[in-house]
Amino acid sequence: MNQTLASTIAAICRERDERFKDSLPLIHQLLAEYGEHDLANRLFMEIPRDAPFEVVADLFDLILHSGNENCSEAIARSVRSWLRQGGDTRRMSIALRTAEKQGSAEGPIRPGRPHRLSNVRRLFKALGLSVLLLAALVSSNAIDLGAGLLR
Repeated sequence: MNQTLASTIAAICRERDERFKDSLPLIHQLLAEYGEHDLANRLFMEIPRDAPFEVVADLFDLILHSGNENCSEAIARSVRSWLRQGGDTRRMSIALRTAEKQGSAEGPIRPGRPHRLSNVRRLFKALGLSVLLLAALVSSNAIDLGAGLLR
């Protein structure tokens, strides 16, 4: 794993209950090194699978709020794509957590931003997904999805 990415993941792990003060400069350095092209997929592939999915979701959320619109759009497109594709429970867990943080008033950077999505149905509607799709994904992968969400 790239040293900047490793340092960023370590900082996010340390600061999960704080304001990500040390993580933000590392996020900007990471974006300068990685660029925007297929960012979420490249980061996903490089981050070890033993890194908690919540930490990866926090990383994506920090990128979404980094001020770099191109990288934010790249992450948002990938997250929507992962939710539509289904399949990989780790990707689904990261995507759901990232989407949830975008819809909550408790995001790590802007805790005062308006509450846009208050429940799962509105979240999936905003992402262009149907609740029936979610039900199909959950029923076909209930055990794997449940295990992935609990990690």
